[in-house]
Amino acid sequence: MRELLERSDDLELEYLIAVEPLDEAVNAVKAAAQPAVLGGAKSRRRSSNSTPAWMKNWSPCAPRGSKRCAALAPELLKRYEAALARAGTSGASQIVSGRCDGCRIALSPLDLDRWKGQPEGAFMNCPECGRLLMP
Repeated sequence: MRELLERSDDLELEYLIAVEPLDEAVNAVKAAAQPAVLGGAKSRRRSSNSTPAWMKNWSPCAPRGSKRCAALAPELLKRYEAALARAGTSGASQIVSGRCDGCRIALSPLDLDRWKGQPEGAFMNCPECGRLLMP
């Protein structure tokens, strides 16, 4: 048992000695990357502060009284706005190759069949992200 423990200690020491130069390289890379990391954090803060205004201006129903909004049934508009609030960028998406184009998650075969069987003018929500799935 002592022999095993001594071999284990020797191996641990060898590994620590082998890793030491790598630690220095990792620290050098981290130091070099730090300005970019700080800049990225500032950019994310700026974009997150401006996103709500951008979404209000970009949303298809931004001015509540627009022609697009008036053409939608109130129930559908309500569902779209709920999905938009949940998803954050768009309240609807298309199915592309069996995947929701919003969250990019593949629909189960049962959900895909259910989506294909929707009557004209009916919309199903994506089971993952909640967006309205467009025909």
